[in-house]
Amino acid sequence: MSPGTGPDTAPRKPSGQPPHVLAAWMADAIHEVHTEHLPRVVQLRDILEAQAQAWEAQELEQTFHALLLAARGLDLQALAIPAWWRRLWPWGRRPAQDFEAAHRAMLAAAGDARQRLDALAREWRPIASASRRAVVELDLEHRAIAGETGDAVHWLAELTEHLSAGPVPGKEERMRKWAQAAQQATQALKRLDTIGDLVGETVLVGRTLFERRTIWLEQLRRDLDAFDREWCPRVAALSGGHCTAQQLEPAAEVHARLLDGFERTDSAVMALRIEAQGFGQLLSRLGEQFAAPGPSPIEDRRPAPTSSSASRE
Repeated sequence: MSPGTGPDTAPRKPSGQPPHVLAAWMADAIHEVHTEHLPRVVQLRDILEAQAQAWEAQELEQTFHALLLAARGLDLQALAIPAWWRRLWPWGRRPAQDFEAAHRAMLAAAGDARQRLDALAREWRPIASASRRAVVELDLEHRAIAGETGDAVHWLAELTEHLSAGPVPGKEERMRKWAQAAQQATQALKRLDTIGDLVGETVLVGRTLFERRTIWLEQLRRDLDAFDREWCPRVAALSGGHCTAQQLEPAAEVHARLLDGFERTDSAVMALRIEAQGFGQLLSRLGEQFAAPGPSPIEDRRPAPTSSSASRE
């Protein structure tokens, strides 16, 4: 749907200008988009692509997944084996040994994840700030393009009405030029409509992606803080595997909360990957609009202006 023609757009009154004025206004609007706004869109697209690819979180994701696997491997209920059973059977001590091994794996993974998180957060903070500025600027360009193309669509409709009224004696050559200008403008506006839709979608998806990456880092930090604050103090009560049901109950509650948080954070990784892949494809589609064979939409394709002293205001 072309800018300025949506269902929520208020109807505009005809300007009442003659065809040569409408053709000049229309050409000026398209020319302004080509020369002032689209070059900046190309620059911002490249900036956002570089910023999106600067997310180096794979090692952190793998380390946190190892922490999740270690947390899943903790079998707290196995520590409640009766003492007489442990005395009769030597392998009755194995649950405690398995618990200690899983806990050591959790400590190692949590420490590694903390270091990688701190490093990535330091790198990502300025990138996230710059990406927000780029998205805001791209949104401003999108609004400017929508405004200019909306005006051009309106004037094109008026010009088409003049042309559909039939030939005017003595103005056949001028009407032929106006018809040619209308045809060129129609082609240009169709392409600008496609670009405008892609730019608008890039703004929405880009804003969401960069914000969700920042939120994921904060969520991961909360998980690690909860591990240090809530889980580690509970381990002392479970040492040696000689645990009663009363000792296991609070530890089991903490373990369940931690595991639930770990699962949510880990599942968010796949969602972020899918969103990043979609954003990359969107940027590629936008880039293809400027790399397509034939005249570039940035090129000045303004029809030859006709003399007019009328103002676009």
